[in-house]
Amino acid sequence: MGKTTSKAPVESLRDAIRGASNQAALAASAYAVLEVVYYVGDSASFTSGLPWSACIGGALLLACALYALQWVLLGPLAMIARLAPQATRLLPLAPALVIGAVALMVGERMLDPLDPDALVTAPLVWRLGVVVVVAASYARLDQAQASPNWRPTGLLVGAGLAWMVVRVAVGLPGLSDVPSTSGPTSRPNVIFLAADGIEARNLTPYGSPVDTTPNLARLAERSVVYENAFVNAGKTTGSTTSMLNGLHPLQTKVIFPPQLLTGSAGYRHLPGILGDLGYAGMQHSVRFYADAEDLNMVGGFDRANGRAIRRLPPAPLRQVFWVLNDELYVVRRLTADLSDRWLTFGTGTIRVDALRDVSGESELDSKEDRAVLGEALAFVDAHEEPVFLHLHLMGTHCCEFKPQRDRVSEAEAGLFAGPHEEAGQRARYLSTIAEFDDNLGYFLDGLRELGELDNSLIVISSDHSSGWATDVRMPLIVHHPGGRTVGRVSESVELLALPATVLHALEVDAPEWMASPRLRRPGEPAAEHPAPLISVHGIDMSETRGLTRDADGSQRGRRLVDPGPPEFGVAALTVIACDASARWQVEAQEWVHERVLDHTAPCADGPIDAGVLQGVLDRARTEWGVDLVR
Repeated sequence: MGKTTSKAPVESLRDAIRGASNQAALAASAYAVLEVVYYVGDSASFTSGLPWSACIGGALLLACALYALQWVLLGPLAMIARLAPQATRLLPLAPALVIGAVALMVGERMLDPLDPDALVTAPLVWRLGVVVVVAASYARLDQAQASPNWRPTGLLVGAGLAWMVVRVAVGLPGLSDVPSTSGPTSRPNVIFLAADGIEARNLTPYGSPVDTTPNLARLAERSVVYENAFVNAGKTTGSTTSMLNGLHPLQTKVIFPPQLLTGSAGYRHLPGILGDLGYAGMQHSVRFYADAEDLNMVGGFDRANGRAIRRLPPAPLRQVFWVLNDELYVVRRLTADLSDRWLTFGTGTIRVDALRDVSGESELDSKEDRAVLGEALAFVDAHEEPVFLHLHLMGTHCCEFKPQRDRVSEAEAGLFAGPHEEAGQRARYLSTIAEFDDNLGYFLDGLRELGELDNSLIVISSDHSSGWATDVRMPLIVHHPGGRTVGRVSESVELLALPATVLHALEVDAPEWMASPRLRRPGEPAAEHPAPLISVHGIDMSETRGLTRDADGSQRGRRLVDPGPPEFGVAALTVIACDASARWQVEAQEWVHERVLDHTAPCADGPIDAGVLQGVLDRARTEWGVDLVR
């Protein structure tokens, strides 16, 4: 009669831990793969702007990270199980929860592909269904936990590690453009303050017939006023991104969601350079549409839109993060969405509403802007080192303007309303601008009380015109520390030049990759033959779709369905030379020639030369890879 043997308790415990570990890793990998497939192909994705290779690499890295994490989590359970063997029954809970996450995700997409929160906010019966899936998975895995299978997990972990090693080995030699951080050790604060969708003609320093912005006018008297400034994109995403990195939207392909900074563009930006110079950074903007972390602008801020952002480690480890930037973005997005999904599932309340600020249903007003500015002042007060603030205020956001009170009458608004503008709507719009000015006064007074007003480089601007056109004069007022540089500049300039301008003021050499030279100061000679200004006038709205759906079926938010080549969603391109503008209509394949309204230094004798315009289209195709000629 054969002799029977049984495993020792320690060996059985080891097998149980290994089995639960492998099951958790396999379930997590399945979740990562499904998320990547969904994110690349579906409309509610802000990761589909990345290349497939980054998504695959990110899924592999996520599988490795989850594999390592669950060993950390299983460790305490193993110690407990040594004292209480029945505790091994808890081990399958980790993979069961991940399987529940997979079921949750698939159920969401089946219920409503336009609503990524369809299941977690659905009636209780749907949410109980996920609980049943978790319970059934737990029961099944509890029976199988003593039969570990290392091969699938080993293949996944090995593939992830191999991917990381190859990417780093190939990418590190190409990192030759680390910015210089030489220069004075004592530096002023740098503050970018923008109000959404305001035009120069509506502001007192630019000749508004209604005194909408007296506080801004007083600041302008001690600043440089650029009378004819233009954005480089007609939408918030492309415009604000170019103002932070000095790269043209056509170069980075960041114009409208879900487009993201990829490759070297992820770490080429002003906030990162200032961080290397010792600045503490804070951003308040619009999540997913103008948020640095959401757009893959890594290492730029310590805080962004109410959350702490981890700075990158020092070199040489930082270069590894730069090389793996796109893959790590996928990991960050998937893990954040997974945690948000489970928190929402448990509470029934959406933790992050990505579209609140852009949906037209926004409750934003000047009260919230005042709170943002108060938070910014507290951030300045809390740091001994200089700070970089990027503050994008939304109280003036189009198109349901909600002023606290009527500051401008319809009669006053009619003094300079356009031919197609309704006087009541314009009065409300101007009233929100007046409230922005009140908030600006509050902020400047706060800086003065902290003793930081004369120690700050302050840039006042906007992201686009009220009608999203790019041939409209935009505000650009630069207050140098102590008001030591004052005057007005009349030639046409682009907001793309702000990063180089800031670095010059800090006596730091701008890196070669910045696309535009710095802004000229009053008294400096103007360029004899300035290059034409190029901007993305509009996107193809027929190629967009909603991100979520309201209860009445209406869609909220927009994103490009096809954000890739050859046109990257561009519907029109504007070229500005002096006061002449030309707009390339992609659909019609023709140039439309116009004049910039109220340009203060008109000098064009006629339309922009056809050779210049053809050169712009050729540059877009050959240098930036955007082909707008069909």
